[in-house]
Amino acid sequence: MDVAKYVDEAQTVFDGIAIGILGKIGKVSLIDNPNYAPENDPEIIAAVERWKNR
Repeated sequence: MDVAKYVDEAQTVFDGIAIGILGKIGKVSLIDNPNYAPENDPEIIAAVERWKNR
């Protein structure tokens, strides 16, 4: 996906994936933290960096 061209769509997809996965393993609750943003989560940022540097 061209993230620069489709910023809103990309963010929706990324948020859905991150929140869906993290919610299922009990790491994120939008009820407890309605303003959660995966792009600001240190664990997500670190995981993306590890993946990029493989």
